[in-house]
Amino acid sequence: MNPPILAFFRNDADERRWKSELASIPGIISIVTGESAHSLVKTACRTVPKPQFVLLSASFYPDKGLGVTTLVRNLLPGTEILLVSPASEPFPDVGLLFRDGIRNLVVAPSSPLSQGSGPAESPLRIAVASLTAERRERMSACLRRGATVSEFTLTSSDQKEVFIKHLESTVTGKSSEAEFLRQRAALIADEMIENALYGAPRDRDGARIFRKGERREILPGERIGVRFGFDGENLAIEVSDGWGSLRPEEIIEHLEKNRDRDGLPPTDGGLGLFLIWRFVDHLYVSIAPGRETVVSGHVRLATPGELPEAKGFHMEALRACA
Repeated sequence: MNPPILAFFRNDADERRWKSELASIPGIISIVTGESAHSLVKTACRTVPKPQFVLLSASFYPDKGLGVTTLVRNLLPGTEILLVSPASEPFPDVGLLFRDGIRNLVVAPSSPLSQGSGPAESPLRIAVASLTAERRERMSACLRRGATVSEFTLTSSDQKEVFIKHLESTVTGKSSEAEFLRQRAALIADEMIENALYGAPRDRDGARIFRKGERREILPGERIGVRFGFDGENLAIEVSDGWGSLRPEEIIEHLEKNRDRDGLPPTDGGLGLFLIWRFVDHLYVSIAPGRETVVSGHVRLATPGELPEAKGFHMEALRACA
């Protein structure tokens, strides 16, 4: 049996906002702290010293004098914190998240998602499923049960456009939502593969080995894997490389820098990751330093006007090679 998940909310209204979603998450212990935040957090952390992770309401963040984030960090060092924030509230300061080591954020829509042709999974439930699943199973957490996941291995940069055309053809339908999903899928896949081809390969000094856009073959021992699945409403895309050259702090710095700027130049550092984050519903990055970087995301059928600006993310850094 998996350890429980600790969830902290500031008051009853705060908890009610997430109640329907929390009810469908197994193993979650929901705690409303009220004015006794410190004592209740201490008691919960001592009772459950090794939770799967801690779900923390953004009403505690930044600390606002309560010090709950710092307290959790001190009592449960190394435990991941998933910050949950409603889209109706101001977007959390990415720089503060970086400072406090919070690499998991869910931004929930103000109104419920439409059910479409199947059960619509909320951003919170998908994020929790992704955090608790094995890496190879995380894509399935974004798709309805039974959806086919396809996998390809690139051997040359020439295959990028071929794959993108195949991906576009997988998204069936003639509606404006389907066409917009195809457009987003092409952009996301292009940026993910470009990063694996040109951003990830580095020499011992950290300098890029290849120029962006140049034709190249995959090096001996190098691997670029692409996985995707479409269930008729949700599309999940994942690209992995064998370099592991990204750092979570570097990614968050890129997101913060580009989100706070207007008129982004096309050569701006980290712009590709920012564009991926802008067009996916949730960004997931897993890094094993020196071994592997996995960048993935999922997108739903939607019109351009339904595309929310505020998005969540999950950054995971595994242990470096010995």
